Amino acid sequence: MHNNKAKLIYLLEMLYENTDSEHGITMSQILDGLEEKGIVTERKSIYRDISLLNECGLTIEKKIRRNETFYYIGKRLFSLAELKLLADSVAASKLITKKQAEELVKKIESLTSRHEAVNLAREVYIEDRAKTENTAVIENIGLITEARKKGVCIDFCYLEWNYEKKLVKRANGDKKNISPCFLELFDGKYYMIALEEDSEHPKHYRVDKMSSVTVSDKPVNKLIYSKELRNPALYSAKLTAMYSGKEVRLKFLVPENRIGILIDHFGPDAVIIPKVKDKDGLYSCFVDVEESNLLLGWILGVSDAIKLVGPAETVERYRALLKKKLEELD
Repeated sequence: MHNNKAKLIYLLEMLYENTDSEHGITMSQILDGLEEKGIVTERKSIYRDISLLNECGLTIEKKIRRNETFYYIGKRLFSLAELKLLADSVAASKLITKKQAEELVKKIESLTSRHEAVNLAREVYIEDRAKTENTAVIENIGLITEARKKGVCIDFCYLEWNYEKKLVKRANGDKKNISPCFLELFDGKYYMIALEEDSEHPKHYRVDKMSSVTVSDKPVNKLIYSKELRNPALYSAKLTAMYSGKEVRLKFLVPENRIGILIDHFGPDAVIIPKVKDKDGLYSCFVDVEESNLLLGWILGVSDAIKLVGPAETVERYRALLKKKLEELD
C-alpha cells in the first residue's frame, strides 16, 4: 500500500479506536503509533491529514490539557446512548442464540472507542436471558429477504417443541411454495407473515422455528402485493400477539381519558375516533382487527375502562367465552 494512503488509514484507525470526547491522543502518540506500523513522518504531514479528514466530513477536534494538545473524534455516527439501546435490544432478543447475541454486541461495541466500549460492556447483560436454540435465525432472515427481493417463494421445515424441550419437525412441517410478505418483530421474536400457495389469508411463522430454508424459483402469490399486505404496520395492528382470524370492526364505548388504552394497544392509525360524544359523554371508537380468543381475553382485561358493544356476533362470542371460563371455575 502507498505510504501516504496507509498513513491516513492508520491515523483514522488510531483516532476511532482510542479517542472520544473524554479521551484523546497527543501528536507524539500519533507519531509513535505510525512508527510502529513502519511509517515515519513529520507533524506537519499529520496536521494536513487531520485537516483533510475534517474536510471529508469527520469531526476531529482538539483540546489542551496541562500544556499538551490532545486530538479526538468529537462526533460519531452513533452516540453512546444509541449504542446502548442497540446492544440492549440485541441482548434482550429471544430470536438469536446467546453466542450470536454476544458476537453482535461485540460488533456494536466496535462502533465506539475502546474506552466507551468497556463502559458499554458493563451495562449490557446477556446472561440468563431466554434464547432460541435455532442457530439459523440470522441465516433464515437473509434467505427470506433474498426471496422477497427476487419475488420468489421459499420452502422450509416448520418445527415445534417436544416433551424433551427440543425443537423437532411437526407432523405437517414440510412447507412448500410459501410466499413471504414481510417480517414482523413482536415480543422479542421474528415472525414471517406469508401466503401459502393459492391462499388468500396470511399465516404467521416464527422464524426461529423454521429450518432447512431454501429459496425456490417459483414466483410468489401475487396477493402479497395487495393493499393490506403492503402496509405491515396497519396489518399488525389488527392482530393480538400474532394470532389471526376473521377480520371484524370492533366498536367500543370509551371515556375520553381511557382512549389511550386503545391507541397504546392498536396504534394511533388503527383507531377510528369520531369527534362527537354520546349523551353519556362516551366516545364510540372503532378498530379493524382479526378476531381471536386472545383478543377477547385482552378486552376482558381492560373491561373496567372500556366496553365492547359491537358487532353483535363478537359480543355474543365474548359473552359465551366469559360464561365458559366461569363454568370451568365451578
